[in-house]
Formats: sequence, C-alpha cells, structure tokens
Amino acid sequence: FEQAMGGFHGRFRFNFNAADDNLEGRVKYEEFAKYAMQLVKVFGETRCRVAAQRVLGSRRAEARKKVKNIFVFDGYDPQASHRLMDICSKGHKNSSLVEDVRSALAANADPNAALASPAFNGYTPLIFLAMAQLCANGAQIAKAMETLIAAGADVHRECGQMPMGRLVPLRFAARAQNMDGLAALQKHIDVGDTFQWAAGENAVEIMLGVLR
Repeated sequence: FEQAMGGFHGRFRFNFNAADDNLEGRVKYEEFAKYAMQLVKVFGETRCRVAAQRVLGSRRAEARKKVKNIFVFDGYDPQASHRLMDICSKGHKNSSLVEDVRSALAANADPNAALASPAFNGYTPLIFLAMAQLCANGAQIAKAMETLIAAGADVHRECGQMPMGRLVPLRFAARAQNMDGLAALQKHIDVGDTFQWAAGENAVEIMLGVLR
C-alpha cells in the first residue's frame, strides 16, 4: 500500500499495535477503518482511494459491463455512451461539441465510460478531450469538459495500464499542452505549486504563464 501511495516520505508509518485497539493480536475491520482515517487525514481521501484501488484491484469489481468496445456503468445507455465517446474523441474538430456532449448525456450516456482497447486502454470521454492539441476549438473543449464534470465525470480517474503508465486527465492535458483543458481541470484539482508541477510535466506554456 505504501508503494501504491508513492511512498509515505516520513509522514506516516504503519503501526500494528496502534491499529489493534483491543490488543487481541489481530485487527478487526472496524479497528482498521478507524486507523485508516489517520491516513486520510495525512494524505487526503482521493489519494488513499486511488492507492487502495491499485492494491485491491477494486475497478474489476465495479458495477459496469462491456458492450462492444467500451465499459459502461450499470444504469447508463450503452448506445448513448458509445456516441459520447465518439464525440469526445473527435472534439478538436467539432464546432458543435458542447451541444453534442449535452445531447449524449441527456440520452443517459455514461460520463465515465471507458474504452476496452489495448491502444486506448481505459480512456474516458474526459481523457479524450484532455488529449486535444492546441486548436481553435479550445473554448469548446474546455466547456465540454466542464459539462462532463458537472454530469459526474471523475477528474481523478486514470486510464488503464499503458506504456507511459496510468495517467489522469490532467496529465494527458499537460502532455498535449492543452491549455484550455488544463484550465478547466485545474478548477477541480489542487496541484499545489503550479510552476513546480508544470515543470515536472514539461508543460512549458503553464510555466511561462506563471512567470508572466
């Protein structure tokens, strides 16, 4: 779990005796749930949740099904979800992008649908929009992302395992130098020191923006 968290860096250390309130030599579910809250206080709920998913593989137990080449959560319409995925994958050249995204969501498309494809493993509508290169359609891209997020799209949801790792939409946007997409996502994610984060992602335009 510590490895999945990216290391504790001296901020936390597991202590079995501290977790074993009753000193029974075993930790009950209730005791560990209480102890785990200390981790949440130190690192935040989102980081702990993502680490737990990596360790336990909880995404395999998610209530979703594979329909053709995408995974869709229960309760959503597969056909509308396919349409939403197609719309977002071509968002950089769609002048009616926001309207089309809203139409698909109104038809009960899953905002967290994910591609079941080795080439785009686990890519979501939000990730496809984040991947858009700098283009004249930037304002539409940003507004479409806000529309997805308002509908429940998870800004912390990573893609599946790929050669470059498992990346969240923000990192896809940074790699693509998608400034409009980055601005939209940063409203919902705290990256801390923006310049240092941008330097780590080689997001030159963001670094220059901070310096201006």
